[in-house]
Amino acid sequence: MEIQLFAFGDCFGIDGIIVRSKKDYKKALAHVDSLYTDDFIKEYKEKISTRNKKQTERSKRLAERRKNELDDILKTIEPQKLNKFKWSPKVSRNDIKRLYDLNAKLIYNDELADKVGFTLYTRCLQGRDETILHENGKLLCHNCKKICVSPANGIIICSCGYAYIFREYRTNFNKNSMPSRSATPFFNEFITKWERAKTYHEKMLAIDYIIHECHLNMISNVKRGFAGVNLIEGTKRQVSELILGLAYGGIAL
Repeated sequence: MEIQLFAFGDCFGIDGIIVRSKKDYKKALAHVDSLYTDDFIKEYKEKISTRNKKQTERSKRLAERRKNELDDILKTIEPQKLNKFKWSPKVSRNDIKRLYDLNAKLIYNDELADKVGFTLYTRCLQGRDETILHENGKLLCHNCKKICVSPANGIIICSCGYAYIFREYRTNFNKNSMPSRSATPFFNEFITKWERAKTYHEKMLAIDYIIHECHLNMISNVKRGFAGVNLIEGTKRQVSELILGLAYGGIAL
């Protein structure tokens, strides 16, 4: 069923009914309502149902074909070399607390500062670099460090023999709470600060910067993506308690 519409000057028309007044408007509405009979609605619903069924069948066939293609490819890959991800570890809560406690006593443990700082740095760096890659459909092989491009089927087979399903790579990235470069810009700022830090004092300033930013992120009532758990071992509650303790316990820099 097609309704003929036209507009001209100060009026418009529906199937030959010219609408210039409220009376004409009501007449046009009544005409349109008369077209939508029970038989028309029934026929329309049947057409929609048929179309939906065909679409569902096409989707099932496509999903089945993709599954078969994936199964065929996976048969050629060694299971122990499939989706083996290596993420930079989170920093220990005990190490952070010990570093701050010693620093408050004016005991400058450069080795511990390096351990905490480099752990934060490598995790932020991997999060930034790999976010850039997967946003562009690429992946860094976690075995040989070669950059691979995701093909149309999303199955990446590196020349070293390791293989990855691209969607599983992205899922694993999020599951492991890796810091994303776009989610919290201060991750990137810390990378710059740490690379420039040479002395113990500069390293502590860089570490305190990112702890402070995690504190600000926490008290901003963020409901998802609490930055502290991206970097520090423990549950959200444990990390929150640590950061609050550092924020209000005092630190001598």
